[in-house]
Amino acid sequence: MACYRRKGSRMFVAEFTFRGVRYREAAGTANKVEALRFEREFRTRIEKTAGGSKPTMTVEAGCEKYFREKLLPKQPRRTTAQKSISVLKAIRERFGASTPLADVGTLEISEWRGQMLAEGKAPGTANRNLAVLRAILNLAHKDWLVLEVMPRVMMVPSGPATNRYLSDDEVEALIAASPEHLARMLKVAISTGMRLSEMTSLLWKDVDLTGDRGHITVVRSKSGRSRGIPLTHDLTEMLIEMKSEGAAGPYDHVLTWKRADGVRLPFTSVRTSWQKARERAGVPSATIHSFRHSFAARLVRRGVPLFTLQQLMGHASPVQTAAYSSLARHDLDDAISKLDQ
Repeated sequence: MACYRRKGSRMFVAEFTFRGVRYREAAGTANKVEALRFEREFRTRIEKTAGGSKPTMTVEAGCEKYFREKLLPKQPRRTTAQKSISVLKAIRERFGASTPLADVGTLEISEWRGQMLAEGKAPGTANRNLAVLRAILNLAHKDWLVLEVMPRVMMVPSGPATNRYLSDDEVEALIAASPEHLARMLKVAISTGMRLSEMTSLLWKDVDLTGDRGHITVVRSKSGRSRGIPLTHDLTEMLIEMKSEGAAGPYDHVLTWKRADGVRLPFTSVRTSWQKARERAGVPSATIHSFRHSFAARLVRRGVPLFTLQQLMGHASPVQTAAYSSLARHDLDDAISKLDQ
């Protein structure tokens, strides 16, 4: 939809496309508020005369259309796709697959929000569910033109995110408390800052161990971009040793676990071994993602510029990397010290 002035005129024109047909009409006013009001009335009139009332779409159809048009083209990672499918299933179960989207109003959404919190779901989980529902309703309203009124979707307030940084002693304790396959993963994490999904999907074809310093290429990160990460000498030596142990073809996984019969398999989950390692190490609040934050913290404290850190972390925006700026106090001290010269 659009309201605009023609060149050389103060009067607004209302223009929009409905079911493939473009409609245009003079609003008869130079006031934009009045022009927007005219545009809404004009659209309503056309929808009634040219196409009757808006077609209906069920919750089931909306979920399928969202998945097909918005999620599949992005080719999400397996874990992301599974989470999205789980959210869509929750939406269907809550509101009913055959329920018209028009019947999912502000009150119904608010009740679902309250139910999720009453069931003990974390604010982040509730907000992910609500965000997908809001996206479906927004598309139905603006793009698919099957929803007359966009209901209000209130998110759950949450406090500011805090990054958990591990001390050197905590890192060493967690690695020491882990079985071999998990310890290797943690060493990769603290030396590269890779995400869990990036580590479990890492293939030998993306690891270059030639030359003086090894190099890993993260083919597809969360941001959708590839990035290269140079390796420390210790990590390079560990990977060389791992490669000599067995299956290390181009499309074999780098990080694996050994079954009782000696067969190595790619990771599907590290939840159980990680929980036990945290208990043994006495660091129950740590997550594997804490190793990524700690990798960044180590670099910042050693004077690595935030722009360089952004490239290593694979952040799509410098705003994400700026979360670590508070650790770079030496930069501020150096800046002010110049005034003393």
